[in-house]
Amino acid sequence: PAALNLVRRGIGLVRDGIVSMLTTGDQFENLQNRLTSLMGSVAEGERATAWIKTFAKDTPLQLGDVTDAFALLKAYGLDPMDGSLKAIEDQSEKLGGGMERLEGITTAVGQAWA
Repeated sequence: PAALNLVRRGIGLVRDGIVSMLTTGDQFENLQNRLTSLMGSVAEGERATAWIKTFAKDTPLQLGDVTDAFALLKAYGLDPMDGSLKAIEDQSEKLGGGMERLEGITTAVGQAWA
């Protein structure tokens, strides 16, 4: 019985790992599709994806949060890769951080720009 429980537990961990990989793969594919549409071409979408992945590694934000802020700035006609998103993220961190604060600052800057 103990060996059987151990095997079941091992199978459960493997299953959970596979589900996690598939979910991450789906999220990455959705991210790629979203950015390709937003940027206007596959090449620019790939460039934006690479930039976002690098940016997210250097901040406490999740990949999805960075993508949302990127898309919001882009929708307002700003280029998030020119330093604007970094400046907004830095200000957000000074004020306590978090996605809600980042989104608020991003929206305010975007509305002021528009």
